[in-house]
Amino acid sequence: MAAALDEPDWSRLAAGLSAPGGPADPAGAPTYGALAVTGIELVERLAAAGRWDDAHPQAAFLADYFMAARRQLHPVAGVAFQGLCDAVRARDTEELAEHAEFLREIFAS
Repeated sequence: MAAALDEPDWSRLAAGLSAPGGPADPAGAPTYGALAVTGIELVERLAAAGRWDDAHPQAAFLADYFMAARRQLHPVAGVAFQGLCDAVRARDTEELAEHAEFLREIFAS
């Protein structure tokens, strides 16, 4: 997804991850919802495996991307992704779960 969004730094970092059970990259640019859900799932899987140092940059890229897209989306999405990123940085599983749940509600179709 990062490659489809023309995000080379994010794409390189994501390509280096070994996250079992992840979905295959879709053809073309993903929707905001697909990116949000896939990104949240990746961050959660990495954190659950104790790979906080891998989860943090992924959460940071998501926060940056959704902050930049705040004019197309409700601005709370970017703030919520920043909260997800902060929870990962703090290695706080409860906060991570709360932000992930809230983001899923925002992007529920």
